[in-house]
Amino acid sequence: LEYISAHAARMGAVDTPVGVLTADDRTQWANARALLLGAGATAATAEASGGSSSAAQNAQVLEQIETAAFVLSLCAKRPATLTEAAHLLSHAADARNRWWDKALSIVVFANGELGINGEHSPQDAPVPGAVVDYCLKRERTDEALALVRTLGGSRSSPSPPPPSPPPPPPQ
Repeated sequence: LEYISAHAARMGAVDTPVGVLTADDRTQWANARALLLGAGATAATAEASGGSSSAAQNAQVLEQIETAAFVLSLCAKRPATLTEAAHLLSHAADARNRWWDKALSIVVFANGELGINGEHSPQDAPVPGAVVDYCLKRERTDEALALVRTLGGSRSSPSPPPPSPPPPPPQ
């Protein structure tokens, strides 16, 4: 996370937060995506053209996002309550650094809290469900609080016990 944060800081603010387009309905997002790609640009055509056009660059970036296992969003906000965190994880939040068109998105807040968004369609819903089930089976409160403190969170707890071995992966 430190590397990703430092890299994002070096890149600077994005003038056009394309991720917000993915919060629109699917048809509108599909139309916006087509405009971003220009006349049929793909990652292959972008590579062939040396990636010089906007459409070619967009195609390369979209391919990286769309083929990734999940999206990680770093949020500068520090939710103080579960309700505030839920609001920041929902479509009601500022979608400038979110990518809603993904089966699994992990959002890490500046205070070390995190949450996930999962695609709601029947085909994609099992992906975030399986991830959450695995994490919950593996979770230990003391270890989780220690991680929050390590990442700069403000919760206090007794020193955690030595970590236990992880359970086997889900079947």
